[in-house]
Amino acid sequence: MSQLLVCLLTLLFSLSSPAMERNADFWRSSLAADSGANIALGSRYSGLRTFASDIGADHLLDVPNNQWKDVFLSHVDNPSTTFHVNMGGFFGDTPSEMILNEMQSGSHTGWELQQLQQAGRLPQVNFYQPGQLTPIPNPFIK
Repeated sequence: MSQLLVCLLTLLFSLSSPAMERNADFWRSSLAADSGANIALGSRYSGLRTFASDIGADHLLDVPNNQWKDVFLSHVDNPSTTFHVNMGGFFGDTPSEMILNEMQSGSHTGWELQQLQQAGRLPQVNFYQPGQLTPIPNPFIK
């Protein structure tokens, strides 16, 4: 009986621990893809945090590395999520060339863009030139 009590108390304390509270708050946040989130994508080295803040969007930079792909894919699957891509650090002569080059770069942003393309969501993405807060015309809208 005492072992059962110890197990139940251990479970109770672990579920109410600060670590669980932080995770619970995260999954209730807009990053959990349960409603229409605005997600900013791009390179952390090109000012993604500032860009996201400036346009009123969330970013996934603070999601643990072993979870970010799943969190991102949950947003891709949610048609009410809007994606905003800061093209700072992309290379090419035209916006479409810059985006396609980034998709082939092997970067996290390139992988994210590939997933958006595979899901047919690339025409719905807002793309931004470096330092700009107004989206450019989407080169993938036909």
